[in-house]
Amino acid sequence: DSNYGVNYPANIGEAFGYGAEFAASGPLSENFELLFSASYNKYSFSENFQSSPDTSTDIKGNQLPDAPELMIKSALSYYLDRWTFTPSARYTSSRYGDVANTQKIDAFTLLDLDVSYRADSFLGSNNALFRLTATNLTNEKYISTILSADNALAADGTASTYQTGAPFGAYLSLNLKY
Repeated sequence: DSNYGVNYPANIGEAFGYGAEFAASGPLSENFELLFSASYNKYSFSENFQSSPDTSTDIKGNQLPDAPELMIKSALSYYLDRWTFTPSARYTSSRYGDVANTQKIDAFTLLDLDVSYRADSFLGSNNALFRLTATNLTNEKYISTILSADNALAADGTASTYQTGAPFGAYLSLNLKY
């Protein structure tokens, strides 16, 4: 049976879905390591819902809000002595912001970079890890999270709320082990 009885969100009705995830990581050579993951998910409403005693809202077959079908992440680490350089990319396919599927949100890709340096000792520690992480290198404008109406009575008359994604950011960290 392909209907898993997924209830999303409360009081809207039943949804059905299927999907698959794949992840692989490992060394490509002495100096390179690869990480790759992908997921495909298809979630849609299996029935319409009653928005009032004598009115129904046609959502059967619509994609669930904030549910991208495809997400991919890849990273390639390069090791050079005590240094590690890891560029990465994250892709999220388009999705919808409402149960009626009238508010389509564009796909986006984010590029990040992580650079770290490992030292034997620093400030009396046994080892230290210095790290610089830069996220959203291209300062991509995107929607990170969507909150849509969560019941049949509000879904027709309540606007969705969109949270913008984080802009470019750079973060320094130091991890000391004693």
